[in-house]
This record gives sequence, C-alpha cells and structure tokens, in this order.
Amino acid sequence: MAGRVLLGVCAALMAIAVASAAEGQVASVVVGLARCADCTRKNMKAETAFKGLQVAIKCKDTNGEYETKAVSELQSSGAFSVPLAADLHGADCHAQLHSAANAPCPGQEPSRIAPMSGGTFVAIPGKTHYPSAECASAFLCAPIKKHFLDHFHKKPVPEYHPVPEHKPAPVYHPTPEYHPPTPEYHPPTPEYHPPTTPVYGQPKPTPIYHPPAEH
Repeated sequence: MAGRVLLGVCAALMAIAVASAAEGQVASVVVGLARCADCTRKNMKAETAFKGLQVAIKCKDTNGEYETKAVSELQSSGAFSVPLAADLHGADCHAQLHSAANAPCPGQEPSRIAPMSGGTFVAIPGKTHYPSAECASAFLCAPIKKHFLDHFHKKPVPEYHPVPEHKPAPVYHPTPEYHPPTPEYHPPTPEYHPPTTPVYGQPKPTPIYHPPAEH
C-alpha cells in the first residue's frame, strides 16, 4: 500500500515537472522530482527540506570529465525541470542533487538521464546509500518504472483488462447418509428331547414247586 501511495505522489509531482518543462523554447529539458526520507519522523514539512537544494545536470566533455551544464532549484513540491540549450540525445549526462552549498549530496549516486518524449528527458534515480544532513535527507524519487514513464509519452499505453473466464457452476451431489442395519434378535429355540424309555429284561420264570419225594 505504501508503494502505491508513493508512486501516486511521484506521478503527481512528475506531472508538475513536465508541465513546467513545456514552458519556453529550449533544446532539452531534464525533469524529475525529489522526496524527503524522514520528514514525517522529524515532523518537518517537505518544502522546508527542499529549500535551497539544487539539481545539477552534468555531461562528459572531450577530456572524459563531467562538467556542469545547468543548475536549477527544487520546487516546494520536490519537482524540478532543468532547461538546457544543448541537445542531450546521444550525450553522456546525469543529474545530481546538490546541497544549498552547491555540493553533491553525500550518499547518493548520480542519476542517469533517459529520453522521455521529444526534447524532454527524465532523471532515473541512482541508489541512495544513506540519508544526509547536508541535504535534509532529500533524495531523488525512486523507483520510476517503465509504465510510469510511458504515462507521459504522447501515445498512451493501452491498459490490459483480462477477460473473465466463465466456468460452469459445479453440480452438487449430496453424499448419501449411511444407516447401519439394525440387528434382529432371535432367541434360540430349545430343542425337546423326550425321556428315554427304560428297557426291562425278560421276566423271570415263575418257580415250579415240587413237593418233596416220599421215602
């Protein structure tokens, strides 16, 4: 979220710089913007931090050394536009933030210059290694992405809007409920066994009585 807010602030300030650069007839104009690193923490207004700061455009001469071609102060918003009489196409130039004493801000690498549209060039911020008290912790705004630069070209870049895919609604198949079978209770049927009829032996013969014999 903080990155999107910063990008929105940078875009608004860049638009101010481009509008300022359009005024006057010059060969080249370098635009860009600066931002205060710790103004919120120090409860300091940004315009106070930018007061007295300058942006110097330096180009390499025939001896291979960079010499200052033009200098411009930062606006209260942090935006800047530096007009030059020379055409910067094909030249080896960079922008550098200077302190009120007109010395390069320490801890900041020079910002390369890239063509944006016609004779307008934009300062692509270099790395900031640490905030400096000499420059009130101000630094060139970063990053500036390609689509951010294209926003200021004459031909707008069409926005991509993906076509939503229409997927069929899923068919709902209810899961059948499982009901375990209720076991049936069958008491065991007792088996009937009749008592066994006793078997009797043969009847004993009736003894025959014989009277004793006479002698």
